[in-house]
Amino acid sequence: MEDISKMNIKTYVASGAINIEHIDHVENLFPGNPEVIASVLGGNSAKQKSLGDDDLRNIINIVLPKITSHRLWFAIIKVLMVKGYVAYDDFEGGKKLIERIYPAGYPNKFDSADLKKLHSDCFRLAPEHWTKESSPYKREAEFKQMYNLATEFQALFN
Repeated sequence: MEDISKMNIKTYVASGAINIEHIDHVENLFPGNPEVIASVLGGNSAKQKSLGDDDLRNIINIVLPKITSHRLWFAIIKVLMVKGYVAYDDFEGGKKLIERIYPAGYPNKFDSADLKKLHSDCFRLAPEHWTKESSPYKREAEFKQMYNLATEFQALFN
């Protein structure tokens, strides 16, 4: 049994927020189980973020022809959140990232506030947990287009 007295635990409190405990070396709590570690650390772990702007642009360029409407950028930004490139629920930060890696412009420009409206129900989760029944989309075709784009884009990171 590990001696927890040697564990470095810190509590951070932001104004208007709940207490969040940060445990150093959480990997030692669940050795060999990266899924549990990721859930403890959260999907936006800095360890996941590793690609530069050029590499991100190259990956987005693969799915860019499938972004046929401004709302489909939600799938791209959601995956960027899961992978740690954009903070959770920060669609304005996602827009700034897209604008930075596409300085000459990009197709189907979007409004970050409009995309944030989609961030509800199962769309608050990682794409692999999305279901049509619990999504903000009621029409199957719209849900499938968003889901397929998100899962295809996410697979490009593996």
